[in-house]
Amino acid sequence: MYKAVTVLKPVELESKVSIYVNGVRVTERQLESLMALKEHGSKASAARSLDISPPVLHRYLQNLEASTGLQLIRST
Repeated sequence: MYKAVTVLKPVELESKVSIYVNGVRVTERQLESLMALKEHGSKASAARSLDISPPVLHRYLQNLEASTGLQLIRST
């Protein structure tokens, strides 16, 4: 079962943009990690593209899912 997601418009704060999902602030690094995973198709490739280790990428994505209360990644 998927939950409805409310994405608010970015808020301009001191020339930085903040993104909120379900009322929770999403960090730029979490968003980059999610987009890299979509683009590259695997955590290993996504981590390489971001110049971080796969466990670090996993932690970013895990924290994003935990803070938003949403399952964003479905492993096959």
